Amino acid sequence: MSSLLTAEADGARLSRRELVANCILLLQAGHETTQDLLGNAQVALFRNPDQLTMLRDNQELMKNAVEEFLRYDASVQINHRVVLDGMTIGDIEIPVGGMIYIFLGAINRDPTRYPDPDRLEITRDVTSHLAFSFGAYYCIGASLARIETAVGIGTLLDRLPELRPATGEFRWRDTLQLRGPQELSVAW
Repeated sequence: MSSLLTAEADGARLSRRELVANCILLLQAGHETTQDLLGNAQVALFRNPDQLTMLRDNQELMKNAVEEFLRYDASVQINHRVVLDGMTIGDIEIPVGGMIYIFLGAINRDPTRYPDPDRLEITRDVTSHLAFSFGAYYCIGASLARIETAVGIGTLLDRLPELRPATGEFRWRDTLQLRGPQELSVAW
């Protein structure tokens, strides 16, 4: 937010209205996606107790674990883009102004990039997942999301070492673009 306050281009700065709108966007966009990421990470750990034990016993793995949570089950599953220059993908022509959809959840499970992609491995080399998109569309809140996830999961492991699912079932929110638990019943 400090950067927004001081940002300047050709002598122009953001108006008060633009600043407030951007702050609201950052807070709203960051809240729901991080909430989902934390829930997805916890479900992934519950479903992979060996990885939960490994992380509990060695929290130095947290930074890499967060990257694996992002690859394995990120909160944003689908993005779309408007095509600025016509293109052909395979034998399909996409005209200028056409809409394409990018299935980030599928890309991050590509078996040619990630061996055994449906397995959570908190020690996996996860240097190039696309959970935060890419290029000009790279998520402005990526660093904050990583920190919030590391702190959130780390705090749960520290304060509730016996945390476990209260039931064997997890209910997911009914959305297309975002993925996260509707609720997460736990016991300790």
